[in-house]
Amino acid sequence: MFVVFVLQDPTMCTNLGLKMEEMIFNLADVYFFFNDLEDCDQVHIDETLSDDNGQDLGNYNFQSDGFHDASRNSGLGCLPNSGSRNGIDWMRKLAFRYRRIKEIYTQNRSNVEGKINKFHAFIVFAILTTTNAIT
Repeated sequence: MFVVFVLQDPTMCTNLGLKMEEMIFNLADVYFFFNDLEDCDQVHIDETLSDDNGQDLGNYNFQSDGFHDASRNSGLGCLPNSGSRNGIDWMRKLAFRYRRIKEIYTQNRSNVEGKINKFHAFIVFAILTTTNAIT
């Protein structure tokens, strides 16, 4: 209704909304492990603290630790292949992801531009520019 009220092109505004949605999901996946965690049911990041051994994550390779494969190949969403969240190794990897999200948020909440790469910054800027032009 807002689009009609301000006399904007509904198709253009819908496409802009879809671009925003795509950008949000893309950024969530690239920086916050969205595809790994979207089916997990932890209410709060701190729920996994007891599974985190405090390992330095500076050189940790999230892409090759097997978490993604274990949960995706199970057909059970966020659960590992065994169908149980009690696997210590799997829970530790989950805790690492949540800790890394918390670190990224804490370090960059006041400087988002400092975290995202130039390509993503360009996309965000383009969408914001278009949004500002039609609102």
